[in-house]
Amino acid sequence: MHHSNTAVMLTTSPPLLAASVALFVAFSGVAAFDATYFHFRRFRLWAHPETRAEHAAHAARAMLMAPMLVLLFSPGRTALAGATVLVALDFVAAGIDVALERRSRVRFGGLPHGEYVVHLLATTFHVAALALAFAGRLGPGGDTAPSRGMVAVLSVLVVGSSVSAAQHLVLCCRGILQGRATARAT
Repeated sequence: MHHSNTAVMLTTSPPLLAASVALFVAFSGVAAFDATYFHFRRFRLWAHPETRAEHAAHAARAMLMAPMLVLLFSPGRTALAGATVLVALDFVAAGIDVALERRSRVRFGGLPHGEYVVHLLATTFHVAALALAFAGRLGPGGDTAPSRGMVAVLSVLVVGSSVSAAQHLVLCCRGILQGRATARAT
């Protein structure tokens, strides 16, 4: 049976941490689809005054992801404490997002069923990944440096989430500038 080097190297890390990384990969794929299709293309959340706060909540979560991943998988109790703070901030931003969504999406007839399903999948993968990461970090071998394979996969996730954060911020600024231009024109 043939295994890729990354798969073999991932298995040398504690199993819970390796499973967590796999779930973060799944979460990232679903989140990328959600952002690209629903938020940026279909609804252009950044472009409408009533949806900009929701987009800002998404931007906050996107900005937290890369440092959260770095700290969550870095050895040491200080890194783990930092990761815990970032996860708590992410949960606050997620709560704000949920609180805003109903009012934010009125112009579109509410949140479509397909997007609810995507949010359910993303939340399930995200929370499971976090639970396994914390369990793995607190268990035997969880405070050691990750394997080369895990570092490679995490590096891709960190770069991807950094690009997503930048994209969210650029669109936030674009929406604000468009809103100011519209206000001046009226």
